[in-house]
Amino acid sequence: MKDPTYAIRTAYYTLIKATLPTVELYDSIVTNDAPAKRIILGKQTYEEDGTKDGFGGVAQIDVDIVSRFKLGAGGSKWADETATAILNAISPQKGVCALNVNGWNVVTASVQVIPFAPLEQPTSGEYIHRKILRINHLVYEN
Repeated sequence: MKDPTYAIRTAYYTLIKATLPTVELYDSIVTNDAPAKRIILGKQTYEEDGTKDGFGGVAQIDVDIVSRFKLGAGGSKWADETATAILNAISPQKGVCALNVNGWNVVTASVQVIPFAPLEQPTSGEYIHRKILRINHLVYEN
């Protein structure tokens, strides 16, 4: 049994930083002074489905796109455009996965886009908008 989750997380970090170099990217934990627009590599799971011939299974990762804004000064546009840029980088054309995961062959199996209604922060008068990309990959050991 092998665990590809760290390799997948590293590949996502590299791909997103190359695609959106000016956007802050966090690995699970966000600092209190995080910028208004940011991306968080969130929850990750792996379910092994190996055979006697090799290791493989389904790996899932959440990419959380977050923006904070004052009422009337923002919306979902930035999150929508950022989600599109990330998805296009992962799969630049139909049937192609551009994610380079060390030691693993990766196929994008499915993507679930989970939009959230803006949440009001009563103490600051700001709103937080989140859009989560829940991406499933079939992974097989090289």
